[in-house]
Amino acid sequence: MQNGEVRERVTFTDGTVVSRTTAALWLLEDGIPWQEAHYHVGLTESYVLVEGWAWFITCEGLCTKRDELVRPGETITFVPTVPHVVVLGPGAKIITTQFGEPVLNTEKSNRDWYPASEEILPLLKEEKDIVEYLIRCSCSQTEPAEVPVI
Repeated sequence: MQNGEVRERVTFTDGTVVSRTTAALWLLEDGIPWQEAHYHVGLTESYVLVEGWAWFITCEGLCTKRDELVRPGETITFVPTVPHVVVLGPGAKIITTQFGEPVLNTEKSNRDWYPASEEILPLLKEEKDIVEYLIRCSCSQTEPAEVPVI
């Protein structure tokens, strides 16, 4: 992935997708490696934290929400059409499960994956700035970012 993540994916015959993502060992001084803001039209997406920490930001209408997972086994689920963006802490691992009736996007290798609309990107940016502030306040600049303490 462009942000240094390593992703292993299995797609089952019924269309269910399970993937394991491991984040790179990134440093704050190099910037915080957010995934690209996106949504799924027909798929529900559940994330389970395996190791490390992760932040998730969602946007429904004009309402944004941010969630932090810090304990292994914590889970967050997004229903179809809810735009979201994710950042994994250095070396963090998550398991993602996608299920439902995919609506394929020919521009994204026929996967049910769509970029967040331009209209909501400023809202997501505001929340990302808050999360980045929280991460920077709780981490050393020269060591991989630790679990933020809020």
